[in-house]
Amino acid sequence: MDCRNQRAKVRAERIKKNGGSHKNAEWKSLLASSPTCAVCGRSWAVIPPRPDPRYKHPWTKGHKTPIYHGGSDDISNIQAECYECNFRKNAGALSRSPVGPAKPAHKLKKENNMPATQERISR
Repeated sequence: MDCRNQRAKVRAERIKKNGGSHKNAEWKSLLASSPTCAVCGRSWAVIPPRPDPRYKHPWTKGHKTPIYHGGSDDISNIQAECYECNFRKNAGALSRSPVGPAKPAHKLKKENNMPATQERISR
């Protein structure tokens, strides 16, 4: 199994665990009432076509609270976003950790057991 299929399975499990669902008619109604991207505000007509020709429309379903962070798949948590905004935002920083709270990046120290350049040369 390739990694794309594995990620899809993990995401489907998260959606099921978080709950919520919506019907295609609800999505179409939401899209009809959204003439612009909810994030950048551009109208659908000015957004460039997607690079992959399999996709005909510039809009995507975007979750207000990401699935990864516990957001549901209910229509109240979905907004119409352009593909550029949706792909750019990703899930953001991890909000949960299996071991405990994550340390801020500036507090993490990179261990370096290698001697400095000068020490290597002088030996």
